[in-house]
Amino acid sequence: MISFDKSGQAGTAVKDKTFFVALMDSDATQRSLLRCRLDALGCASLAFDSMDDLFADLRAGKKFGCILIAISTEEFKHQLKSILIDFDVPLLLVALPEYLGTLSGLKTELAGLGSMDVVLPFCSDQELEWRLEMLAQRKLAANATAGDFVWDEYRFEIARRQVWLGEQSVPLKPMEFHLALELFRNMNSLVTRERLSVLWRGRPRSPGSRALDVCISNVRRKLKLLPERGLILRSIYGRGYEVNSMRKEAQV
Repeated sequence: MISFDKSGQAGTAVKDKTFFVALMDSDATQRSLLRCRLDALGCASLAFDSMDDLFADLRAGKKFGCILIAISTEEFKHQLKSILIDFDVPLLLVALPEYLGTLSGLKTELAGLGSMDVVLPFCSDQELEWRLEMLAQRKLAANATAGDFVWDEYRFEIARRQVWLGEQSVPLKPMEFHLALELFRNMNSLVTRERLSVLWRGRPRSPGSRALDVCISNVRRKLKLLPERGLILRSIYGRGYEVNSMRKEAQV
């Protein structure tokens, strides 16, 4: 197997380096079998028996080339969206044939959010290897084609999820980065709360929730979206947000 640099977000396919895979399966027997197969393919795997443990490692900054999850229903749908959006890691779902119909719709729904595929638990090692490699290659190709978005002093490095204000790097959380980029891409136009909520968490906002407003407030503060800088982040009551500018047009 051609392995991949563990810093797959910015690297290229190389030989003799380890491809790190996170394996989540609540079934201990199947988890052990899958891990043995990954080892035989030359992958280094870290096994989890719960989504909570997996997310704890992701939030702590653990990097994986792919996340392999044994799944039978849509119960993890929101977590899967978060993995694709917030952590930008390719997903390979393992499912029995009777669940493929359910997961087919889920795969279509998540298709625009990141790299994802579905495989049967009893597939051949060759197919498992091929699907892992294809997911890694798609991720590398996506990063290679994701250019920077520039608006005057602001530069969004999309592949790295990094924002620069002039020569200064602005530390944004993943969700803050996505919201800020969406607002800048729609400069002087309304972006609805529903759109921002789905972009952020992969689902419409809960009634009464202020989490989105808090995140927007952090974006305003960190990116210094203030009238004296010629940029205003406005809340349109009951509808959404927009960034207004008196500056030159964006250079993409």
